[in-house]
Amino acid sequence: MTLVRGVALWGCSLALSAAAEREYAGSKSCAPCHAAQYKGFQQTPMGRSLAALTPSVAPEFSKPVQFLHPKTGRHYRIFRKPGEFLIEESFVDNDRRVVYSDPRRVGYAIGSGNHARSYLVERPGRLYQAPVAFFKQAGRWDMSPGYDTDDYVGFTRRVTANCLFCHAGRVNARNQAGDIFQTPGPFAETPIGCERCHGPGKRHSAQPGGAIVNPAKLSPDLRDQVCEQCHLFGAARVAQPGKSPADYRPGEPLGAYVAIYAYDAAAQEPTLTGHPREMKQSVCRRRSQGKLWCGSCHDVHSTAPAAESAASYRAKCLNCHARDACSRKPDSSSVAHRENNCIACHMPKRPVVESAHVTFTDHRILRNPKADFGLPQSDGTRLRLILPVEMDDPVVATRNLGFAYAELASSTGRREHHRKAVETLQPLVGTSAAEAVFWQTLGEAQLASGETAQAEEAFRQAVALDPGSASANYSLGYLFQLRGNAPEAIQAYRRALKADPYKAEALGNLAAAYSKMGERDAAAKALDEALRLEPGNLRWRAAQSAARIGIRKSGSAKQPQRQ
Repeated sequence: MTLVRGVALWGCSLALSAAAEREYAGSKSCAPCHAAQYKGFQQTPMGRSLAALTPSVAPEFSKPVQFLHPKTGRHYRIFRKPGEFLIEESFVDNDRRVVYSDPRRVGYAIGSGNHARSYLVERPGRLYQAPVAFFKQAGRWDMSPGYDTDDYVGFTRRVTANCLFCHAGRVNARNQAGDIFQTPGPFAETPIGCERCHGPGKRHSAQPGGAIVNPAKLSPDLRDQVCEQCHLFGAARVAQPGKSPADYRPGEPLGAYVAIYAYDAAAQEPTLTGHPREMKQSVCRRRSQGKLWCGSCHDVHSTAPAAESAASYRAKCLNCHARDACSRKPDSSSVAHRENNCIACHMPKRPVVESAHVTFTDHRILRNPKADFGLPQSDGTRLRLILPVEMDDPVVATRNLGFAYAELASSTGRREHHRKAVETLQPLVGTSAAEAVFWQTLGEAQLASGETAQAEEAFRQAVALDPGSASANYSLGYLFQLRGNAPEAIQAYRRALKADPYKAEALGNLAAAYSKMGERDAAAKALDEALRLEPGNLRWRAAQSAARIGIRKSGSAKQPQRQ
């Protein structure tokens, strides 16, 4: 039985308050006075970070595509109908019978498409990541990162405001956890907009010339943190107590809103969200005494044509380096050297650890990349704080570190991270940190570490502090069910479903609990509803088939699932 954490929000408010939302004017309000910057930004990767699907936004849907995912035996079909973009998952048994077919309408594309693009499907008030993605560099469809495993099938991965922070301009979330959105219209601004880097613009629109932030004029640390709000993730990041990434405003210390952790030994290979840290390791950055920053090479308001990219970046290098500084002997076999392409030599494309089929620019600006590539990485068991540099409150510092280990355990599934989360958080019992989300996080780590009695007490505490928490009630129901206490499990699952009717795993386990109590009609109804939400769950289908032919001792119907 595999534990997969479904919540990694750490109890922070991820939605903008109504008062905060009123501070924003929207990027379109910038166009009348800043027409060139506005127009250019629309073509940049940030300006195309998320979009409602249209034929021009997603040309990869222009031709129907089908493929099989061997690990799960699922078939995928990507196709279009008039006014619709669809991704279908299906399963065919050994007798070539279609067990189920689940076509979903795709509403949004995540990503500029320069490297890859993922997709969102909607249910009322909910967003889910599609299991397949398009990888432009490889020119192919394949499983989305994290879906190339037996653990995830179907359209089951819930997308929250936290997930969307670095892809969407602003979200219209309806709850504190940020996993229920307004219907229709989950986004107040779809792609990343001007205000992400310059701050809310309502006052500036009313009084041009003031009340706006120019990142280039900030101190080096605050300037860099404008970029790092999205481009520096580390091994884990945790919202500060009572704060959210969405609360951050350019010009403020980012560390006041999020704590960012890295492995104790710095990882050497490039990552998707580590470019600022890689650049700060470079000799160029150190010798510039902080003057070199993202904006030294990247004009966020425009994108150079691909044919001019090498010359454009070479010109940036020559702002500091002499034209004859390259000591490499002429080599006509090297395209990079033949074309005077500094970037191709010193900042080559590398595979990244987070995703197959994708390469990103190595921002360490290495003198000899071939010699320096492949240095040993951390063993990935210890974390250290990289932003802020330190925290004054030892309780908050310990709480954040424990949550970081829990986040890392969620993403890696490694047992030692669950243990570190327990060891770090346990001493905080009885302190001001012991809020509902603290107990939920501690309980999940204890459960994954085999401490079921301690986990049950943690989940009880979480429910007592937040009776409407779907996750806490579900977790408590799961433990009741493991101990054979079906009546209490049923009550806990009902509370979870009242809070979140789309929590399919609660319905599946509810069916098993009803079955144990001999309530076959209630079990069948719960199982039918679970399969309506998740048609691809083959265990539930097997239980349904067994129930229909009167076989009551189906192992898959009796044993609760942990999702």
